[in-house]
Amino acid sequence: MDEQISVRLSICRALLGEINPKIRAVTPRVSQKRAEIKVFYDGQISEEDLEDMSDVEASVIADLHEDWSVDLKCVQVDFPESIPYVDGEWVAHARSESRMSLPRT
Repeated sequence: MDEQISVRLSICRALLGEINPKIRAVTPRVSQKRAEIKVFYDGQISEEDLEDMSDVEASVIADLHEDWSVDLKCVQVDFPESIPYVDGEWVAHARSESRMSLPRT
């Protein structure tokens, strides 16, 4: 199996059971033996959130060969602000926000 596909599957597997309602999106980018994973939160990121994502990162690291590096970052981007997607990223998780009400002004 292609290495890129294996890494993508590892990321998806690691996220199972770790997604909570505050997570708006998870956007990994995989290239040149490096997996960069960004987790976008709506609201303040708690210690528990960081611990959960540390478990995700450790799970992905455990799946990969030692020549791979994994970097997971948690970023606060409150709704309705747009998620800043970068070229080369793919969406491993996206919260449904179409029915969420916008704040009243």
